[in-house]
Amino acid sequence: ATRGYRQGSGSQPVYSVRLLLSAALLLALAGCGYVGPPQPPALNIPTPITDLKVAEIGDRIVVNFTPPTETTEKLPVTSFDSIDLYAGPSEANFARDRWLATARRYQVTARQTGEYTFDIPAADWTGQQLILSVRTTGKSGRQSDLSNYAYLTVNAPLTTPTAPALTSTADGVRLQWAGNAPRYRVLRAVLSVPDPKPEPLAEVDAANYMDQTATFGGRYQYTVLGLNGETQRSLPSATSDIAPIDTFAPAVPTGLTALAGTTSIDLSWARNTEDDLAGYNIFRATDDGAFERIAANIGLPAYTDPRVEAGKRYRYTVTAIDMTGNESARSTESTARIE
Repeated sequence: ATRGYRQGSGSQPVYSVRLLLSAALLLALAGCGYVGPPQPPALNIPTPITDLKVAEIGDRIVVNFTPPTETTEKLPVTSFDSIDLYAGPSEANFARDRWLATARRYQVTARQTGEYTFDIPAADWTGQQLILSVRTTGKSGRQSDLSNYAYLTVNAPLTTPTAPALTSTADGVRLQWAGNAPRYRVLRAVLSVPDPKPEPLAEVDAANYMDQTATFGGRYQYTVLGLNGETQRSLPSATSDIAPIDTFAPAVPTGLTALAGTTSIDLSWARNTEDDLAGYNIFRATDDGAFERIAANIGLPAYTDPRVEAGKRYRYTVTAIDMTGNESARSTESTARIE
């Protein structure tokens, strides 16, 4: 018989066992698509939080943080099994494991990733210096490392300031309120613009403030909160609204001088400095008669009176008017005579 052929079978080939096994192995390897060592299962440990911040607001301790979006193996994280906040007193020789063993644990309601805000009662820690940290537990049940530490000295709560009392003045809007904070932040929303939002306006040490940037015709809303250092503040006060109206006259003109010429009397005085000044009104009295207005809305601080007669004594006074029509009191008199 010939090698590789079955005797008495004509010309049909017969493959050896070794050849069949080699072909099967090649087919199996081709089906894998990748040849390499087996990989261990992913641990799915969330990376630690790095942006923990803490503040005492009113009677609560408020923390803010952003949970991680990936694991230590760079795999995505979309949700958590749990999130835990730890709070405990600080000590001179801080030891992480000792602090963690005695710290109080608060469970934060876990949800999707994104910024978290969580608060705990401040009364439990009044008068103490706290260390706080937070950690997450992934869906695999494995915990992240502790976050950065946040430090807080817990004081007696600041009272909420009273709603500011608002007064419209010639210089702006005056605010006054009551509270027990050593410092205050004033916030203002401009109601006369679309989508008004309160914005920080000033920080002051007294319970009053003059908003000199407010303008007549605008509409404003104010609120105040108390501050004590960088990490303690009160709840914001109730809001107060105002629409300042200009009912305030310009200053009384000063320095009026009347100088007699041959056929006229020239008047001059000091220019007013108001931004909304519209002009001046001129008043004249002859001898001991009553004053009458002889000119209105004069733009310059000067005027020439041509309607005078020789031998008569003329007395003059001036008022200032603004663009709203408010008029000042009359200036002091100035007298001149045509000889």
